Amino acid sequence: MSNSWWEGLQAIGLFLSPFAVAWLAYVLSIRQSRNDELKRVQLEYYSVLAPRLNTLVCYVTFMGDWRDISPPEVVALKRQLDREFFVAAPLFSPRVRQSYDAFLDDCYRTFGEWGTDPKVRSSAAPRREVWRGEWDSSWDAMFELGDDVQLTTEMVRKPRRSHDELIAALVTDLKVVRSRPSYTSDLVALERSSQGHPERDSVPPRAARR
Repeated sequence: MSNSWWEGLQAIGLFLSPFAVAWLAYVLSIRQSRNDELKRVQLEYYSVLAPRLNTLVCYVTFMGDWRDISPPEVVALKRQLDREFFVAAPLFSPRVRQSYDAFLDDCYRTFGEWGTDPKVRSSAAPRREVWRGEWDSSWDAMFELGDDVQLTTEMVRKPRRSHDELIAALVTDLKVVRSRPSYTSDLVALERSSQGHPERDSVPPRAARR
């Protein structure tokens, strides 16, 4: 219980009977307990969502271990994220929901034919070239863009920005001290540096438009 909260209660107590003060303290303590419980549950959901959101942004922006993630895993990740997020959505602000929708829309095209899987908003070409195993030709259909479309730097920057905005919204709801938009980009950059991959703001050379 913070000092300011207690000092305020003491000030009110100067004008109230002991019984009224005790009742007010009880009501405020219940409210504080509920707030603490909400924050605890929010943090639990954040700890589940944040690593998966990071996996997705790394894949679509060619960062970290994107070479080791298969297209079917990325398509399945969409359903997994949706299941987990929409259970937790009522616990967060409307800004978090809006930011989540914007990020997922930057990563997937979801409105296709009835019963079809979402498509990754990228191209298979740069991933096919560096895949360490045998590339399954059926995976090409899991991407929105064909080999004839060259990826641009802006295509990479857009999902990274929306991801950072989502993380900033979540962090703001959690009232974590540091909540600026570049919060996650810095963490990803640090991770890449530790792995010997200097941070860059580009796409694989053959995929980039000259």
